[in-house]
Amino acid sequence: MGNDHVAYLKDNTHLFARNVVQSIEDMVGCSFELSEESYCEKAFTPAYGMTVSIHFAGKVQGDYVVVMSEQTAAAAIDAYEDGMELDDLKPMREDYAGFIKECLNLSVGESIPALEASFGEITFSPPVVVFGEIEYPSVTNGVIMLYHEVKGAIQCAFSVNMANNKIGQRLDESLADLERKTAEAQAANRNIETMLRLLPNGLISIDSQSTVLPGYSEATARVVGNVNQVVQGEKVADVLGVSGAIREDVVSWVDLVFDKFDMLPFKDLVDLCPINEFSNDLGRILAISWFPVESEDRRMLERLFLVVEDVTHQRELEARAAELRLTHEENLELISQVMNLEPDEVTSFVYDSSSLLADARKVVEGDSHDRQFVTELFRTFHTLKSSSGQFNFKGLQSLAHHIESHLKAIGEAGEDTLTDHDVEELEHSISNAADYIDRLQQMQLKLGGRDETLVEKAERNQATVMVNLSKINELENLLGNYQLVARSHLDRYQLAQLGEIEQGVKSLRMINLNFFKSSLESLAQNSAEKLGKRVKLSINRDTEVDVSKLRMVHKTLVHMVNNAIDHGIESPEVRKAAGKFEEGFIVVNAMRESSTITVTIEDDGMGIDTELVRTKLVEKHGKTDEEVQQMSDSVVHSHLFISGFSTKDEVTMLSGRGVGMDYVYDTVVEKLKGKIDVSTVKGKGTKISIIFQD
Repeated sequence: MGNDHVAYLKDNTHLFARNVVQSIEDMVGCSFELSEESYCEKAFTPAYGMTVSIHFAGKVQGDYVVVMSEQTAAAAIDAYEDGMELDDLKPMREDYAGFIKECLNLSVGESIPALEASFGEITFSPPVVVFGEIEYPSVTNGVIMLYHEVKGAIQCAFSVNMANNKIGQRLDESLADLERKTAEAQAANRNIETMLRLLPNGLISIDSQSTVLPGYSEATARVVGNVNQVVQGEKVADVLGVSGAIREDVVSWVDLVFDKFDMLPFKDLVDLCPINEFSNDLGRILAISWFPVESEDRRMLERLFLVVEDVTHQRELEARAAELRLTHEENLELISQVMNLEPDEVTSFVYDSSSLLADARKVVEGDSHDRQFVTELFRTFHTLKSSSGQFNFKGLQSLAHHIESHLKAIGEAGEDTLTDHDVEELEHSISNAADYIDRLQQMQLKLGGRDETLVEKAERNQATVMVNLSKINELENLLGNYQLVARSHLDRYQLAQLGEIEQGVKSLRMINLNFFKSSLESLAQNSAEKLGKRVKLSINRDTEVDVSKLRMVHKTLVHMVNNAIDHGIESPEVRKAAGKFEEGFIVVNAMRESSTITVTIEDDGMGIDTELVRTKLVEKHGKTDEEVQQMSDSVVHSHLFISGFSTKDEVTMLSGRGVGMDYVYDTVVEKLKGKIDVSTVKGKGTKISIIFQD
C-alpha cells in the first residue's frame, strides 16, 4: 500500500498541476511553466499569502491546493500594476479570488476522473480561499511549482489518504485471488466434485428464491447437524435449521440482496443479514460467510455463495474463558480494593450492603408482589449501586445496575403483579449479590487492609485505555446483528439484558465537552493575545455527547470562540470605559434534555450591531433598504451564517472572510440536522445556541 500511495501521490500531483496550467491558459491566455524538478513530498506549508483548496472524499479522501501571492493572482487577470501594495489589492480580492476558485474548480474537475477510475465515485467540496497564514494538516503532500517570468509563481499540492480504501482493497484482493484460483481450476480441468467432497465446511449456493442450487460440499449436512438431510433443491432456511420469525427474516433478506445489489455495497447488505452467526434448531452455532456471484455483464446478482462453519465448540470455550476471566478480574478487584480501603470502610460497606440485601430478600419472600413491591426493591438496589460505585466495587455495582434494569422493565410492563418467573429471577440476583458480599468479607479476613492518607486516596485513579472508535462500531454492529437473531430465542429479561449491553457499548462513544476544555482555553488565550485583548473562557455546565458529534461541535466552537473574541469582546480600554471588567468572559455550556443536546456560547462583549448587518446586506448582498427593514432581528441575524458574509471591512487573523460562521451553519444544520438560535443585546453581549439530537 505504501508504494501505491507514493505512485498515486506523484502521478496525481503532476496531473493536477498540468490541469491548473491548462485551465489558466484557457481562461486568460497566460502560460505558466511546470517545473518538474521542483516536485517533492512533504508535510505541506503554504509558501505564499493566498491559499485556495478543494477537499474530496469517497473511498479515499484528500485535498487539491494552489498557493500564490495576491500579486500573482491579480497579475493573472491583468489587474496588477507595478508598485501596488497589498492594501491596494484588497478591494480586488473578490475578482482575483473568484478567478482562482473557478480555475481550481476546472482543474479538479479534470483531475477527479483519474481517482474515480481507481477508487469509484468521488465527491468534492466547493473551493475555499484563505488569505494570510494557515496551518495545514500534518500529512504528506505532493508539491510542485509553476512559474511565469512576469506574473510570478504558483505552488500546487495534492494529498490523498488511502486508509478508507484498505478494507475495499482487501476485498478486491480476495476476489481477485478467488478468480485466479477458479481460472486455474478450469485450466487444469480439476475435479470440482472431488473438491466439494473434501471441503471441511459447508458450502452451498442459492438463487433469488432462496433455493439451494446444484454443487455443494458433502460436509454441509454434517456441519449444520443433520447428516441425513437433503440439500439440493431445498430452501436455505430448511438446510441451515432456521424456523419461526428468523426464517421469514432470512427470506426477506435474500429478496433485499437480489433487489438492491446494484444500489448498495454488498458489505452493508451482509451486515443486515439475521444469520451471520446464530444458533439453529439442531443446537449448533453456525457462522455464515456470504459471497456474491455476478452475471457476466455484472449488471445483476446471479447467485449467493455461503460458507457454513460450525463454531459451537469455539463459542463454548470462549464463554467459559470469559466466565473465568470475569471471576479472575472480580477477585483482583476485590483484592485491590480491600488493600486500598481502610478496614472500617470495608466493614461498614459489608454491614450496610448485607442489610440492604436482607431487606430485599424479605420483600421478595413476602406475600405481596404488587407494584409497591417493585418500587421498594428498585430503591434498595439503587442504593446498593450507589454505595458500590462509591467504593469502586465494579462487579457488585454492575450486578445492582442489572437488577435495577430488570425492575424497571417489570414496572414498564404495566402488570399489577409479578410472575413466578420474575420472582425467581430476582431471588437469583439477590443470591448472586450476597455471594459477592460474602467473597468480599472473606477476602478482608484473609488480606486485611491498610491505612491510607487523604493525599494517597486523592492520588489514586482508575486505569483507562484508549479504544479505536472503529472497534466500538464493530461491537455495535455485532450487537445489532445478534439482536435480530435474539428476538425469537431470548425472553424479555434476557432481551432487557441485551439492551443494557447495547447501551453500555453506546456509552463507550460518549465523552464530555470538558474533554476539549484545555484546547478551547488555549485557543481563547492565543486569539485574544493576537488582538491585544484579554479573555477568560470557562465551561460551567457539561454533558456527555457521542464522540463523532462532539468532534463536529468542537470544530464549530473553534469558529465561534474566534468570532466572539474578534467581533464581540472589546479591547481592555473600551471595556474599562464602558464600566466592564477589562477581561472579557466567554462561557460555554452543554446541556441535555432527553435526546436533545444544547450547546451555548455566550460572551459579555459589545453584542451584534443589527443595523450594521442590515447595512451590509444592502451594500454587499443585493438586498434593498425596504427588504432589510421588513426583516425581523432574528432573520437579520440568520444572515451572519451565510457564506461570505462579514460585518468587517478588513480581514484579521481570525475573521473577516465570512467563512467561519458559514462552516458553523453547515455543520449544525446540514450535518447534525440541528438548528441555531442567536440572542444579543447591544453593548451587553451575545449568546449563540446550537441544538441537535443525540
